[in-house]
Amino acid sequence: MSRSLLVLTLALGAALAASPPASAQSVNEFVRHECERSALAYFRDFEAGTNTSVTRPTNRTYRVVGQIFLENAVRDFACTFASDGRTMTQFSANGRVENAYLPGVGASRQVKVRFGPGSSQSVVTASVAGGHSVRYLLSARARQSLYTRVEGSGLSYRILNPDSTTLLETTPVSREFRGKLRQAGSYVIEVINGGSAPRYFSITFGVGSGRPPTQLPGGAATQLPGQLPGGTATQLPGGGRIAFEDLRGWHAGRAIDEMRIRGFANVDSITSGSTLYEIFYQRGTRQCVQMTTENGRVQDIRDIRTHPRCR
Repeated sequence: MSRSLLVLTLALGAALAASPPASAQSVNEFVRHECERSALAYFRDFEAGTNTSVTRPTNRTYRVVGQIFLENAVRDFACTFASDGRTMTQFSANGRVENAYLPGVGASRQVKVRFGPGSSQSVVTASVAGGHSVRYLLSARARQSLYTRVEGSGLSYRILNPDSTTLLETTPVSREFRGKLRQAGSYVIEVINGGSAPRYFSITFGVGSGRPPTQLPGGAATQLPGQLPGGTATQLPGGGRIAFEDLRGWHAGRAIDEMRIRGFANVDSITSGSTLYEIFYQRGTRQCVQMTTENGRVQDIRDIRTHPRCR
């Protein structure tokens, strides 16, 4: 090889090595989210705020460093990822390695979604341990439609695109997802148990071409009133009732915001000592809900059916 050609080859190689991958932004988003999820599970507070930053110490690792803002304290955590930008190799909290909280360790697991011959729907019943999650891997083509419904209590779920960006942010299972897919590949539907006790649930998947089907197994309609941006629905099948029971245990401020998102208006509040009683009314469904909070968390929430201001 001539000297000039060798110099040109080395220069091109250096330029390519210095160029960031096209998907760097999506990789950074993924590693931040995964590290935050491990921190929330470790500190047992899935409503806490976090602040994270991503660095690339070497071309073989990603490093995430963050803080979590608990009710009465701020704690540090960090994660290391392999060069693929998907495999977490180390999780630490407060300066100690805690690899029991790596994704996929312990009760967390991955399951491939399979459809029967000629079927575009699948229903799975499973359980998930406290502080863990179950990830369902579903293969789909671009422009196909997807719907997902999770039935259970005390759970949430999220959906990731094949490139690891977020299709649906973490949301209560009271909302089902319906929408068109823009990417081809393997989607991740993750069911999350933020509590300490195991939970049972069932999850329904449906994939089709064109408009998502309007019927789920059992005849429950998926095209529901009260659609939110991004294809999620606020209303549950069965009599037009809107769920709220999953907010028990949430931080009060987040729970109040979530009630408003679900169409409830805050019509009254009563304070007794350290206990706050909030009254919410949903005009469309005529639900009159009392939320009881103490020490900044929802202790109880129930439909009291009637109140002078629920009208």
